[in-house]
Amino acid sequence: MSTQTGNVSLYDFRTLLGVVQQMPREHTFLRDTFFPTTKTFMTKEVDIDIIGPDKRKLAPFVHRYTGGTFSYRDGYSTKSYQPARIAPMMITTADEAFTRAPGETIYSQFNPAQRMNAIVADNLKQLDKQITRREEWMAAQALFTGKIEMKGEGVNDVLTMWDNAKKPETDIATKWDQPNATPFDDLVACVDKVGELSGRTANKLIVGRKVLKVLMNFLVKDGSLDPRRINLGHIEPAKVQANGVQYIGTLLYPHLDIYAYTETFVDDAGTNTPLVPDNIAFLASDGAMTTRAYGIVDIIDENNNIRFVEGSRVANSWVQRDTPAGRVVQMISHPLMIVNEPYAFHVMKVLS
Repeated sequence: MSTQTGNVSLYDFRTLLGVVQQMPREHTFLRDTFFPTTKTFMTKEVDIDIIGPDKRKLAPFVHRYTGGTFSYRDGYSTKSYQPARIAPMMITTADEAFTRAPGETIYSQFNPAQRMNAIVADNLKQLDKQITRREEWMAAQALFTGKIEMKGEGVNDVLTMWDNAKKPETDIATKWDQPNATPFDDLVACVDKVGELSGRTANKLIVGRKVLKVLMNFLVKDGSLDPRRINLGHIEPAKVQANGVQYIGTLLYPHLDIYAYTETFVDDAGTNTPLVPDNIAFLASDGAMTTRAYGIVDIIDENNNIRFVEGSRVANSWVQRDTPAGRVVQMISHPLMIVNEPYAFHVMKVLS
């Protein structure tokens, strides 16, 4: 079963790396919207700068013959962290190369070698999707809890980005499903808090299915479901580029684009869990500093050489002779979602 073109194997490290780098990435809402800046490192550890509250200092007046006064940077903390390894893999056996793939016609002219290559290419796509889903989960954890808990085989670690003494979250006293709730007042107060602590203006409101239902019911009962309070039905396709997200409309005061995000993941207990917690409304600011970071990846290639690769994805492949025997492909990544300006975001606990 030939898998070579000329003298270059399709499973050669360089060939696989080129394939992975050219693969289109699946869009995800939280990662792509709030972590647009990607940075790769040639080191195992990633440097993390966390910016504290904006002190909003005014430049002082001085006498014209005075040289001036020194101004010092606002406080920030720096830490180094080694991202956990994510390395899912799949195996393709020889038997699969003789089996018609889903969607393949019974009259297909694929020979076993071609079918094997097609299966391996599809496996790479599936592995990339798995890593993408993990990155989206990491983005949700970083934004909504201020920490990322990385637990798995041989790893049990937590990266914390919030200051425990002053977390960017508010536990709303009168929950939005209560009779005397005041969602608009709560939103105004929290938008003001974002501006006070970060110097940025919150302009996005992210909610899950339950909070959206409560908020829309409030708008109906309050008689606020009109163009003076909220702009509904104004379709802007550019604002919706991922599965599970729906642009609802724009609240005119406070001025917030409202998004419902209902994407879920299966947790370690096998439970289908929403990425946006059921009880929160999340305020976000465009332009807030965040980083989608990737640590260096080390692999052993087909010639038993150790390679170090800078990038977001690295693929590797080898033949496994133990049962089940077959061609193994693996996708490796060392991602980390960093919220450099945590006070430019705000978590509102609005339901019990």
